Amino acid sequence: MTFNNDVTIIDTLQNGGTLGWLTPMFKAKITNNGVIRNNPEGNALWMDCYGDVVNNGTWIPEKTFFASTRVQHISHAAGVEFIGKLLKKSGAGTSDTFPLVAVSDIFINAPEFSCEGYKDNYFWGTFDMNGHSLTLGGATPLYRAVIRNVDS
Repeated sequence: MTFNNDVTIIDTLQNGGTLGWLTPMFKAKITNNGVIRNNPEGNALWMDCYGDVVNNGTWIPEKTFFASTRVQHISHAAGVEFIGKLLKKSGAGTSDTFPLVAVSDIFINAPEFSCEGYKDNYFWGTFDMNGHSLTLGGATPLYRAVIRNVDS
């Protein structure tokens, strides 16, 4: 399923049932003011995000893809974190060289944070912290990422 305009989650977004994994595409900004998660019955939610991403709630899908077709901005409210695998490419594996740019301090507590891209060859993706801090919680591995302009 594809959302072409800005989307705000105010309750819960999860995979609804027996489809296994599901990858909704968000072509514009997505703002989470609720809960984004896998289905508690065991099915995984994968998300292709092509626009800016704002998290003010609980963000814990199986995978979040920053699809990298243009510069994307990422932010979250104080006391909130991104959980679940974060990948700087689309669910189909394609990517571009545009950076992911922070608009707030960022806390990532994930089993994987990969900025690896592919456009003719594999490359290291850029995460521009734009003067904000980056915290990797737990044992979050950072893979093929160039981190720029980080505060601390």
